[in-house]
Amino acid sequence: MEVILFQLIRIMKNGKEIKMSKRLGTSLTMRELMDEVGKDAIRFFLIERSYNSRIDFDIKKVTSTDETNSLYIIKYAHARCAQLLEKFAYKNPQATEFSDTFSQKLIAELKEYPDLIASMGKNYKVNLLPPYLLKLAGTFNSFYSNIKVANSANEESYVALVKAVKTVLADGMKLMDLDIPNKM
Repeated sequence: MEVILFQLIRIMKNGKEIKMSKRLGTSLTMRELMDEVGKDAIRFFLIERSYNSRIDFDIKKVTSTDETNSLYIIKYAHARCAQLLEKFAYKNPQATEFSDTFSQKLIAELKEYPDLIASMGKNYKVNLLPPYLLKLAGTFNSFYSNIKVANSANEESYVALVKAVKTVLADGMKLMDLDIPNKM
């Protein structure tokens, strides 16, 4: 068995390091941190970083609900997929051909997932998963903004593609033991 250790982690709040001192009463336990930011934020933030790099855990950043929070973007994309799929009755939608660049880009990114998982296991580089999921979420959000799924000529194919994106996002979050939201 191999044990991989992380570097020390600095806790930041409002751009300033929280100095830990039991004597001064400024220490922060893991339970207190979890109560403040949630287990998903901590887990994702640590997985997102290479174990041999310096880590500054910014409480404000991990609790934000905007484009600075990678976890929020990934969960939002998954919830968006789930909400979109609820509108359609296809049990096993079949994809045919995609001529638009948004769909083609999504397909290309989905194809990278199996190799990424194999590489992570082989090289102990779990930190490769969060940026991949973030990139996939961003590409999906671009697809969502530019492609009309309902009542289009390729409706069933688009639904199949959205289902594939949802599956990969959910699988990635499951690998990191994160909650997987269907609504936000």
